[in-house]
Amino acid sequence: MVEMAKKHEEAKDKPQTARKELTIPKLRKFMQHVTSATQSALQYDPDIERSMQVVEALNRAASTYSQLLDQMDMAQQQKKITPLFRPLSPLGETAPTS
Repeated sequence: MVEMAKKHEEAKDKPQTARKELTIPKLRKFMQHVTSATQSALQYDPDIERSMQVVEALNRAASTYSQLLDQMDMAQQQKKITPLFRPLSPLGETAPTS
């Protein structure tokens, strides 16, 4: 108990560090680094099989961030209101039936 109290006091005394936040610009920059690394592997490694293994491994490892970036991009896009409405037909006319 005493040790836990000491650790809690030490944590309070330490200066607060900046809170990490994963933003769209940071994710884009990360994905640019992944792309750069994969291009470098393909460009500089004479063994194409080995470089393709590295490219696949990097893409697999970064896929979680890639999916997150796609989700964040989609969530940020403003939705249009027009799909909620249908066109008005002139009075007295009925819509053709098929």
